[in-house]
Amino acid sequence: MFNENLGYEKIQLSNELDIALNNFIKNDDLGNFAFKIYDHSSDFSITEYINEIFKTEESLTTIDVVLMKLRTQIIKIDKEINSNLTNQFDAGQHSEQELASVKKNISLLYEKIKTMKENALKSESMRLQMIVLAMNQLKIIAKNKQYSDTSQLLLAIKQLLINFENFKNVKQVQTIIENMNRFEADLKKQIFMDFEESFVGGTLRTPAKKLYDACLVVDILHKDEKKHLIDWYCEMQLKDYIQIFRNNPEVSGLADVSRRYAWIKRLLKTYDEEHATTFIQEWKVPEILCEKFCLVTKKDITEVLNKSGANKTIDVKTMLVSLQTTMEFEAKLDKRFGIKDYSETGFQETAIDPSSKFYKIISSCYAPYLEYYIESENKALSEMMQQYREQPIETSDQQANEDSVLPSSTDLFYCYRQTMVQFSRFSTGKPFLDLSKLFKKWLSIYSELLLSKLPREDLKKISEEEIRVTCVIINTADYCTSTTAQVNILYQKCYTKTNGLISWKRSWQKKLMWSLRLFVTSSALKILVKCIGSSVDPALYNMSKVPWGSIESVGDQSEYITMIAQILSQLVGTVKKSLGGPKFFKTFCDKFADALLVKFEANIYKCKPVPEVAAEQMLLDTHALKTILVQMTNIGSQNNVQPPSSYTKILTKGVLNVEKLLKTVMIPSDPAEGLIDRYLMMYTGDVSVSGFQKILEVKGLRRGDQQLMIDVLQNKLANLGPAAEILYNKSTNEENKKSNADLLGQNEKVSNKLKEDISKFFKFK
Repeated sequence: MFNENLGYEKIQLSNELDIALNNFIKNDDLGNFAFKIYDHSSDFSITEYINEIFKTEESLTTIDVVLMKLRTQIIKIDKEINSNLTNQFDAGQHSEQELASVKKNISLLYEKIKTMKENALKSESMRLQMIVLAMNQLKIIAKNKQYSDTSQLLLAIKQLLINFENFKNVKQVQTIIENMNRFEADLKKQIFMDFEESFVGGTLRTPAKKLYDACLVVDILHKDEKKHLIDWYCEMQLKDYIQIFRNNPEVSGLADVSRRYAWIKRLLKTYDEEHATTFIQEWKVPEILCEKFCLVTKKDITEVLNKSGANKTIDVKTMLVSLQTTMEFEAKLDKRFGIKDYSETGFQETAIDPSSKFYKIISSCYAPYLEYYIESENKALSEMMQQYREQPIETSDQQANEDSVLPSSTDLFYCYRQTMVQFSRFSTGKPFLDLSKLFKKWLSIYSELLLSKLPREDLKKISEEEIRVTCVIINTADYCTSTTAQVNILYQKCYTKTNGLISWKRSWQKKLMWSLRLFVTSSALKILVKCIGSSVDPALYNMSKVPWGSIESVGDQSEYITMIAQILSQLVGTVKKSLGGPKFFKTFCDKFADALLVKFEANIYKCKPVPEVAAEQMLLDTHALKTILVQMTNIGSQNNVQPPSSYTKILTKGVLNVEKLLKTVMIPSDPAEGLIDRYLMMYTGDVSVSGFQKILEVKGLRRGDQQLMIDVLQNKLANLGPAAEILYNKSTNEENKKSNADLLGQNEKVSNKLKEDISKFFKFK
């Protein structure tokens, strides 16, 4: 613009361009010149600016250079300004072109949308027309009962109507849907009437193909219509069944349940031959028919059971037969209609998958009445137990063996097993628990019966027959114990889902096995030990009558030892032959050997007086008795086997007690210190005045002499003080070694003769 006051033109630049140019000139090196673009302010002085550039006269010589650079800079800026102006103009023209293009495309899109909308309206109108025309045609063919074509056209119309689900509020669409609903209702009535007319008296009087096509139409209608048609068919078919079997005493009883199942079997045969092609296979009409038959039958049987239970006229045998028949029928239904494949696993008459709809569908109504069966079992077991009480136990030497048990036990457990197997098919719940409690009760009673059959414990002499009876009872108790454990496998199968029943089962099993094993077996073994021990009392009595004071030398084993060997050979041989297995015979030997040695030691105190030589003879007899007891374990065996270490320990302990007594008695009473020292050495830890006095009595000392010896013992004990125990322990070991060496020579003299005599009695080979 031209500034009149200043007299020259002034270019007005934008702020952005002005700032950019200033930055550019400031950064441009013009050598000795400092270029400065003037700004737009009125205080700018060109004279001052020139003077600043040309400060001296000499600097004027560069004026041409400065002018050249100014012209170059002005040209450059002019080009940039022209370029920016050109670009700005071109950009404006390009934007106008793009805007025009967008407007054109929008116009085209609008035309297309408009066309599509018009076409859609035409299409919807055509569809509605098609539906209306199709419905008119559908009514015609449906009226003519052309059900095959009706099903196809009906399906097509219903698919078209799906497209108008969101337009139900539109009047035309709403009218079409209402007309369609009325038509379907009329069509349903027509088809149901056709079925009613076709099944007059349950017999099909219309071609199955026509009804099958009608089923195709029903299958397209609402799901309820299919269910109503199937229910109608089932009720129509079961109408005669209900009239025949319900409330008719001649055929409605438990004894006639097989006739019920024969009736439905004939009906299924009719369906397969005549009605199967009437219904769609996927409808599963025969399966639904059988399910409804089962529900009706269950109701009828429940009423029969209720009436019989109230009158207490239930025949248990008849009830179980009908229950078994019912379960077999359920299994056959599951085989036909179930999803389980029986081709590989085979089929059992009562096998059925618990997940099947026919699992106990009828038989479950019997469960509350199984208590009558349990009562009948209780009565039967009571009668069996009474017979067992009255039957005597008879055995013979030929019949006695390790496997001998009372026949009553095998009969009892056979009854248990058969009953449990059969009952587990009927129920595995509370009734089965009640049955197992009943078995526990009678097994406990049976164990008491076994105890009552044992010989009396106070017998002075036991016969071989009584030994065999006792051994058979031991065998029977062991058989009952092991069989009880095996029977419990059945309980485990039934109790896998009921922890409370499992806990109860384990509890009663332990109690029962404890009763059989502890009371029966232990009591019987105790009687054997005591009674056979009493049988050797005459031999021990003879031992006490031997004139031990007159014995002058040690000879062979005494007569009473031979007598003991004879008795044991006979009685223990019977025990070994009759007792059930080595475990009980070993237990018997352990208990008997311990008891006999205790009794033998006690009997020595009855033999008065026993001088030194007599004590040596008794010591020899003691070792002979030990040999008898050692070989007793091999009685009746062809080979001699070393007895178990536990049995050897029992013998060693019992013989040592006898040896302590006899080795003390063998010491002369004069001097007194020798006898007292031997007593203290042998009875270390068990020293007593009364015990020492008994030994003096065995030696035959008079009362006055006994008192003198006792006084010496008491003085010696007082002088020894606390160190006495250690001293006598050491002396015991050394003295025992010496005594054993002295007796070894004596034992060798008679060992051969002793073994020969014992072998005769025990029949060793």
